[in-house]
Amino acid sequence: NGCTPVPVPYIPKEPLIFTAGRLWDEAKNTRILDSIAQRLPWPVFAAGSSTSPEGDTAGFSTIKLLGNLEQQEIAVWHVRASVFAMPALYEPFGLGILEAAVAGCGLVFGDIPPLREIWEGAALFSDPRNRDAVASTLRTVIEDPGLCRELGRKARTRAQRFTQGHMGQGYRRLYSQLLASRKSAQTA
Repeated sequence: NGCTPVPVPYIPKEPLIFTAGRLWDEAKNTRILDSIAQRLPWPVFAAGSSTSPEGDTAGFSTIKLLGNLEQQEIAVWHVRASVFAMPALYEPFGLGILEAAVAGCGLVFGDIPPLREIWEGAALFSDPRNRDAVASTLRTVIEDPGLCRELGRKARTRAQRFTQGHMGQGYRRLYSQLLASRKSAQTA
């Protein structure tokens, strides 16, 4: 996977937490952010649909819902947000996470193997089923501006591994290997 950053003007980081995605999807675990938002000193903003394709709507009472936004609008939120939170129960990669990392957000995730594999050392993790753990991890980042900036810097550096150019090179290598193994199988 890879992404190309959406160009946005420089905006100073603000004391806010941002998340984006399918807000209705239990795997994204956005409801845990809603359940702890009042305990945090910074507001939590969420972009995305809260209504599933089947028409079920997830209810949120505390986080500030932004609805579905265009890619440029989400890019502005990524640039503004000091922290991007994704307390996911399941997430194989996360292009939204990558976009937040490119924008230098401090990253706070659910402690699940795919996210730890990709972002270890560039994000903080907490048990996504434990409200107190998620709240505590977010407060740790909020209360330590130096840590928040350092996480943002590390996230931006890590994101360099996931450009569209790197993705294209990876596919080219894979296809070359497959073609070479097919040719050797045909000549054997």
